[in-house]
Amino acid sequence: MVRLFGYFALEKARIKCTRVMFHSPPVTVSLLLLAGVPLICLNYLVHKSPETAFPWNATHQVQDVFEPNCKCRNRSFDVILVSPGGSGSSSGFRYFTNHLGIRASRLNHPGDKDGLKHLSFPTLRKQMYLCKLSAKAIVYQFGDPVDSVFSLYRRGYAEGHFRKLEPPFRTEHCAVDLLKNVTNYASQSNDLLGLERHIQSYLIGSLDSSCPVIFLRSATRMNPRVIELLSNILEELSVTTSTVYSEDTEESSQNRYIRENEYSTMAITYAALRQRLSELGALTLAYRGELSSFQPATVQK
Repeated sequence: MVRLFGYFALEKARIKCTRVMFHSPPVTVSLLLLAGVPLICLNYLVHKSPETAFPWNATHQVQDVFEPNCKCRNRSFDVILVSPGGSGSSSGFRYFTNHLGIRASRLNHPGDKDGLKHLSFPTLRKQMYLCKLSAKAIVYQFGDPVDSVFSLYRRGYAEGHFRKLEPPFRTEHCAVDLLKNVTNYASQSNDLLGLERHIQSYLIGSLDSSCPVIFLRSATRMNPRVIELLSNILEELSVTTSTVYSEDTEESSQNRYIRENEYSTMAITYAALRQRLSELGALTLAYRGELSSFQPATVQK
């Protein structure tokens, strides 16, 4: 069917192609098909320069066609720290500075002034390309999803995160009280914020070998073994660290807002996600489709 379609398309365009290359990169294939270029012509586009394959009279950069919305440009980070929100990611920036010795200037902005902190993986990679950003590692900090939801509502951030996390529906279709009231959110018995979709984007995105993804559980990040292992991983990725161990525990006020009925309802809603997150342990390195996880002997719940 592909050959037949290619034949008629080529005859109509009067372009002669001789060989189909089925191992072309998926992204290239998708873009070319969207542009109306037959699959049978891919061999010429991949193996020949644009000047010799077709008589182009102009070339452009992607940035020239789609104006990127860049809140920062031309930056090289050691680590880009991301999270779905509500998992202690703001204090996570202090964690990387105080306990791993990474300068704040080598991290993305803790207040999200650069707009990178809560992006999904595809959107983050798009921003990195269009805005000329690079990172030696992406660290995805996560926590208990139920606690995360309560934290977002407690601090009044839930409405903003309905936009940032890119849930699979239009937020303007949601009632205002759903965006601002945790009781109404819990009553829906659905992951409307898209927490699972968000972390899944990074698990799938870790197949991209250009930038490893490290999953860090916030509840156990102060474990000395976790700090040591995270430091070693970052050093292997050419990130200079200087570990500082501390017995101090980080205070969390999330539980002050939790209501028993809503908590029980959301515990059911997020039961499957909790189970999947438990498989990530305290620290997981995701690289080229392989997950290497570490769980300390004593786990802080």
